[in-house]
Amino acid sequence: MNWQEQLITIYLYVCKHYQDNLWVYSQRMSKHADLSFTDEEVIAIHLKIES
Repeated sequence: MNWQEQLITIYLYVCKHYQDNLWVYSQRMSKHADLSFTDEEVIAIHLKIES
């Protein structure tokens, strides 16, 4: 599996769990947050970098 497929898989997994209940624990609270990325995208990228 190449890195693009891994990132897409992680993103879909994060989206599923984010919509269920993860959003409560991971919302950006800053009024200066850069909203050009969704919270799901930020989490998926972070997880991919950490793996």
